[in-house]
Amino acid sequence: MKRLSAILVALAIMISAAVAYAAAENNDPAVYARSVTVRSGDTVSVPILVRNNPGIMGFAILINYDPAIVQPTKVEKGGLGTGLFDDSLGTGNDGSLKVLFTGSDNFTADGTLFTVTFQVLALPENGYEAALSYSQADTFNASWQDVVLTCEPIVFADADATTESTTEPAGPTDPSTPGEETTAPATVEDSTTAPQPEPPTQEKLSVRIRNWAAGLPKPFNVFMKLLTAPIVWIVSLFE
Repeated sequence: MKRLSAILVALAIMISAAVAYAAAENNDPAVYARSVTVRSGDTVSVPILVRNNPGIMGFAILINYDPAIVQPTKVEKGGLGTGLFDDSLGTGNDGSLKVLFTGSDNFTADGTLFTVTFQVLALPENGYEAALSYSQADTFNASWQDVVLTCEPIVFADADATTESTTEPAGPTDPSTPGEETTAPATVEDSTTAPQPEPPTQEKLSVRIRNWAAGLPKPFNVFMKLLTAPIVWIVSLFE
């Protein structure tokens, strides 16, 4: 009974911590763009979006790109907020685009901040990412407080590479009989002589908890190692 109680307490603590961590991650205000699939020579419009909007009155979003791969040709304001909207397109800042907005009050909805049209010049086979960032001094709410944002890159995926990866290669054929697939003769092992695998050894619960915490993604695994250390010690007392 004591061992069962210790296990239940350990599981409850770990589940609560995981839920709290996931909630914090998912609620971070973020500026991002959905991945676009393109080919060299394409023109594509990319909406720059906000999610988990805490209330924004002004922002300055920066896009850094390789001008040999993509070139922005047009910037259009989205439907969020009413105020002054401007961008640095055509001012000679090749490789960097700055988009500015200042309103008179917060807008709190999620959605499209603005849309950038890109001309794709020479897309690498493995695709390309243009960096999104922001100016903290120019991103604030109606109380003139900083709005902290997480920025995710604009991903340009190669349409040709995507098509090739989803196409299965043809099976091997017999040169003497074109179009017919050759089948290798099956090999039947003698069950009386083949070595039998040993049954797996059951790991202790304390070891499994420690391994579970170590296998979590960083930086969460560091936090969980510290959290589970006393739990592992308690559980090991009853094993």
